[in-house]
Amino acid sequence: MTNNWKYQDIVDLEYFFRIDSSENQKSLQQRDRQIYLDSGVADAASPKMLLQHWLQARRDALFPSEQLSQSPGFVTSESLRLLTLILLLVGLTGGGLSGLAFFTYSGTTPVNVFHYLTLFILTQLALLCLLFLTLVLRLILPAYREVPSLLFRLYGTIVNRFMSYIQGRIRNYLPADQQNSYEQTFALFWKADRKYGRLMFWPLFTISQKVMVSINVGLITATFFRVVTSDIAFGWQSTLQISSDAIYRLVKTLAIPWSWLIPPDHAYPSLEQIEGSRIILKDGIYNLATQDLVSWWPFLVLCLLCYGLIFRLMLVFAGMFLQHRSLRTFQIETPESLRLIRRMLTPLVSTQADPVTSPLTVDIPGKINEQQPKTETMKKTPFLLTILVPDDIAEACRSTQFTTMVEQFGFHCDKFEIMQGDYESDQLMLHKLGNHTWQNNSGVLIIVEAWMPPIGDLLNFLNDLRGAVGEKIPIFVGLIGKQQEQTLFSDPHQQDITVWRQKLDGLKDPYLDVFALVNLLNQH
Repeated sequence: MTNNWKYQDIVDLEYFFRIDSSENQKSLQQRDRQIYLDSGVADAASPKMLLQHWLQARRDALFPSEQLSQSPGFVTSESLRLLTLILLLVGLTGGGLSGLAFFTYSGTTPVNVFHYLTLFILTQLALLCLLFLTLVLRLILPAYREVPSLLFRLYGTIVNRFMSYIQGRIRNYLPADQQNSYEQTFALFWKADRKYGRLMFWPLFTISQKVMVSINVGLITATFFRVVTSDIAFGWQSTLQISSDAIYRLVKTLAIPWSWLIPPDHAYPSLEQIEGSRIILKDGIYNLATQDLVSWWPFLVLCLLCYGLIFRLMLVFAGMFLQHRSLRTFQIETPESLRLIRRMLTPLVSTQADPVTSPLTVDIPGKINEQQPKTETMKKTPFLLTILVPDDIAEACRSTQFTTMVEQFGFHCDKFEIMQGDYESDQLMLHKLGNHTWQNNSGVLIIVEAWMPPIGDLLNFLNDLRGAVGEKIPIFVGLIGKQQEQTLFSDPHQQDITVWRQKLDGLKDPYLDVFALVNLLNQH
């Protein structure tokens, strides 16, 4: 299996993550471990390759070959292709109609080349200059390297405001019992946008450039059509006192990209032709020579070809290249994917092993039988968690039984910190975490009791914690039940898990994950 990802794979991956969020933890552990053992991949396989094998296995299970067209990724991909085709047709039609409407000519008033240059050429040049200016800023200023261009910021601002407005308007018409689910759905959209926003920018960028290509094709076609089928005169006039020499220098500068290839007589109007096509309102056009009035159209078409069509085609190919490169180099390091990889690499253990078998032998009839689990990769790169626990359950969480329970999920306890004792201690702890050097294989696990509702103080604490540790450090929220003597903590109720997940989804944090921290050996 190749390690090449497609955008439909990312959509399907998020869809399967969403399905698994309400599944039983032990069944997930068994299923994902079995997928890993059946995959036959080497212990040194990259996380992306493990995810790809898991994705293919889940896709084969839920969407067999005859139902593959029903997968969300396939539907999204086909919808994007259809949208692109529609936009190309709209752009081609719009460009053609705009050109035909512009060249409406009664025979008494020539087409003002200033209007043509401003509407169809200079506006595109301004956008291109803005794009290249952004690229230069990204090379010079590190702060600009996080976004592909100013267009991305503009796109994000427009989408955020539009979706927020729609969300608020729709929410007012929903019953009270449906508003939480509705808000959670919108929150998932924002999380995906923050998680893959830079990756998803390039398809949008490429589509927008394809649309501009179609618009320019329509304009060029309309210009040729009107020139061939009509007797169109081109001239220039302005209230400002602009000399013919200044116009000539501007025209000659614009023609630099093609003037070396095309003879000067056709590349751009000469100084005499520019002077001969100047329109003076009181004199009209009757004294102007025809050869001067028609000398402009090759120059205008070449401007469209160069600054409209060719530059946009170059941006289309650049966008496609960067799109493929982004897919090759992106890393999925979200809490959901980390937990999945840990489930795949962590062998299931049993306390009911036979005397002749290893203590790590799994005792699940008909499922998995591991005598020598493949855990070398996991042992070499353990995922270390800084555990944050409330003071009232801190002693229980420091026990060996709790550490074993965490390690069943493939994580390792690095250190413990007390949280939500008082404001001063919380600020000291956040400051300490902010100064900590976080590695790629580290994160934070917050232990909360699921039966207690997620109040505003905890949500504010999570926001402060995110600000302290950084944007992409994984933060896990482990839900536990009430304390018990035999199993340390009881399993949280599914209703409580749902409430917590809905509330935390509202934070729109793509690197925040909530799951039930249970003892897998005692879960049924």
